[in-house]
Amino acid sequence: MSLIFSALLAATAALPKPTCLPPFWRGILAGGTTRSEVVRLYGEGVYLPDENGFPSSYYVDAKDTVTLHVIYGTDDFVQTLEISNGNTVPGPWRKDPHLTSPFLRPPFVFGGLGGLSFGDSTEAVTSNMGEPFERQQGAGDETTFVYHSICSCELWSGISFTLRGGHLVKVSYWMDFG
Repeated sequence: MSLIFSALLAATAALPKPTCLPPFWRGILAGGTTRSEVVRLYGEGVYLPDENGFPSSYYVDAKDTVTLHVIYGTDDFVQTLEISNGNTVPGPWRKDPHLTSPFLRPPFVFGGLGGLSFGDSTEAVTSNMGEPFERQQGAGDETTFVYHSICSCELWSGISFTLRGGHLVKVSYWMDFG
């Protein structure tokens, strides 16, 4: 019996575990922060009332080194916030004067205890966060590591890390409203 229990324990230990990190970054909690609160924190930004079926806002830092993309769901609550390396704002709005937020400034760190930065390797992500719940293969050499959060109220939430060429280029914090 103890041999079966030991084998089961070893198999369970190898499975990816949910993280206890809430989907939160710099004052924005996916599922808990509203658009008006985002505007109070970061300014007007560029607001798109219907981007792929959802309203969203874009912000960049003063040097165009990072883009904050906030996607809103029900009642204007933040559903997803994506932080990408560089200016990834869609073409027509890339130079809009409202885009730059003075409150979006380095250092841009993520993960457990802020241990990850853009450009970090696949090994750095798994060392900081553990094995992902899911690995999603994107176009070309793009892979997204998905981590589910256990800090939510019965709704799926989590953090995803997108790597291109084995280096971190985007971090997404999300709450699935169902």
